[in-house]
Amino acid sequence: MKTSKLFFIILISLFVFSCSTNAAEVYLKSSQDKYSPNEIFKAEIRLNVTPGENVTAIEGKIKYNPQDLKAVEFLTGNSILTFVDQPKIDENNGFVSFSGIIPGGYTGRLPGDPGESNLLGTIAFQVLKTNNPKTTIQVANDSRILVDAGQELKTNLIFKFLDININPQEVIFNPLNELELSKESDKIPPEEFTPEIIQTNNQYFVAFNTQDKQSGIDHYDLNILERNFWGKLKVSQNITNITSPYPLTQEDIKKPLQIIAFDKAGNERKALLNPLAEVKWYQNYLVWGIIIVVLIIFTLTFKYFRKYRFPH
Repeated sequence: MKTSKLFFIILISLFVFSCSTNAAEVYLKSSQDKYSPNEIFKAEIRLNVTPGENVTAIEGKIKYNPQDLKAVEFLTGNSILTFVDQPKIDENNGFVSFSGIIPGGYTGRLPGDPGESNLLGTIAFQVLKTNNPKTTIQVANDSRILVDAGQELKTNLIFKFLDININPQEVIFNPLNELELSKESDKIPPEEFTPEIIQTNNQYFVAFNTQDKQSGIDHYDLNILERNFWGKLKVSQNITNITSPYPLTQEDIKKPLQIIAFDKAGNERKALLNPLAEVKWYQNYLVWGIIIVVLIIFTLTFKYFRKYRFPH
């Protein structure tokens, strides 16, 4: 009898110990658990870690049923990640993949933190018309979490799922579109950033990156600038939807460049980059043209006065 009790105590202790040593947990969260067709809702991807663990990078993959849901957009606002690539949506197979690093690492929420500072990203889903009363969004098992020194965490790792109930009644107009509401509330532009020109194998590139902690970065534009006669900058060429690093020509690096970061709410942040090899005044054809015109006018004026005003 005593042996049975001892075995039971050891078994319970091992179970409690194994539960308390879950190093990391990735889970999904929504504002409610039931939506109707045509409604758009947000599913937040969040991370929990046990004390002593330091997560430095994540490669995540979210699986959903494309017959029940449509992944509309991935929002990076308020994420603890610095994204390596733009998150990708595979509508045909029902996957959303993302990857990012955490400079300095993430060791968990600080005591007394009033906010939920464990957000990895947010996916906006639209509910489709389906016969299924319930659908599941889950963190795929091939998602990866890296800790100190780039070591992959393979044990004590939990990936959770989120069940969404689907109302059979279709919604024609959705006044509570969670995606649009989050964009409307964002009045803050992306964070300030400093682009730079880099060179690789005689090819120049402009590299840039910033974050937006509200709705997330939507895209970047490039303005190639030039100065008019009065020295004021004006846009000579606009290139939309560029990605970093963006290739530049030999002529581009001689001109001021302006990178514009747009968030998903339409707010923008501009960053000016001075020319790497600015054209000298004597290399400017416009300056020489003005000098030639002035010389011609001066010569003609001199000849006129010499001939008619001061005749011999």
